[in-house]
Amino acid sequence: MEKLSGHRKRLKDSLAHKQPDRIPIDLGSTSVTGIHVLAIDKLRDFYGLEKRPVKLIEPYQMLGEIENDLADILHLDVTGILASNTLFGFPNENWKEFRTHWGQVLLVPGMFNTIKDENGDRLVFCGGGIDTQKVLPFGKPSDVENQVIELCEIFSKDGGFVFNPIHNVQANVPVENIAAIFKALDKFNSN
Repeated sequence: MEKLSGHRKRLKDSLAHKQPDRIPIDLGSTSVTGIHVLAIDKLRDFYGLEKRPVKLIEPYQMLGEIENDLADILHLDVTGILASNTLFGFPNENWKEFRTHWGQVLLVPGMFNTIKDENGDRLVFCGGGIDTQKVLPFGKPSDVENQVIELCEIFSKDGGFVFNPIHNVQANVPVENIAAIFKALDKFNSN
């Protein structure tokens, strides 16, 4: 019989509906369970780990790689396999330093390039149209409408905005709130 490491056995047992020694933990192994690069940096500081640039492994959502020292502290059991290409299609290779607009230094793939323009006329906001954590699932339809209109006013000035929620719309969001998004967009677009 194959001897499995504790992490691997724990995950395998859980997936087979056997009681593991403890609940297996996954944070950062996929683009769905990922964690933002700034949150990783803050966790490294919180636990007193060596200060170094976080590797940006999924630039679409700004997700970072959790290194072994942090994974050990967090007792993570699942390790992701880095895709050969980013969601934008360029290779995850030839790492270089990059400073974000909030000041964090990251390691990014060599083909990760941005255009910095003071006027913002080359940037497009794609998303951010409704808070999917609080307002959409727990607010009233009027709260949803108000936030959608407010964010459309902010992001759509001079073009360069594609509406979509901040993240996925979950299963149990009240249908009235989902409909309120489109009511607000119709209202905004008719002005």
